[in-house]
Amino acid sequence: MGKSERSIAVQCWTITSWVVWPLVGAILLYAGLRHEQNPFGFFQTITAYRIVPIWLATLTAGFLPFLEVVIGFCLIFRILSNGTVPLAAVLTAAFFVVTMSAKVRNLNIDCGCFGGSESPISWFHVIGNLIASIYLFASSRRVVRPQTLALAKISIES
Repeated sequence: MGKSERSIAVQCWTITSWVVWPLVGAILLYAGLRHEQNPFGFFQTITAYRIVPIWLATLTAGFLPFLEVVIGFCLIFRILSNGTVPLAAVLTAAFFVVTMSAKVRNLNIDCGCFGGSESPISWFHVIGNLIASIYLFASSRRVVRPQTLALAKISIES
């Protein structure tokens, strides 16, 4: 890949990140706010997936909405990208795993995306989470540039 081709690829990643990160951020922010409004309903949704024990569902229902709001806000305003993009990637990958698990087990449950009974889990949810996590993982590798790592190594050695 030539220098100009590499430059075009970097520009494409930069441009798409200005669209995708705020979009994912807005979804996470909205979902987190909705989950905070009805923590018991969110807890019930988590337990319906039948993946984690009750104590972990309780912790998740209490902590995940806060995490969604913080990550969503940071993605929208591009704050602390080096940390929030990888965290969003892990979060969407976890959403992919649990929705895929429920779909494969033929659980007819609410997806729980926005805190209400909007719709049962569909392949749209599964594929959407997969695409988001792949893009965020790929773009998180672009956030931590080799120059950043070199500077970190220099500061550690000093």
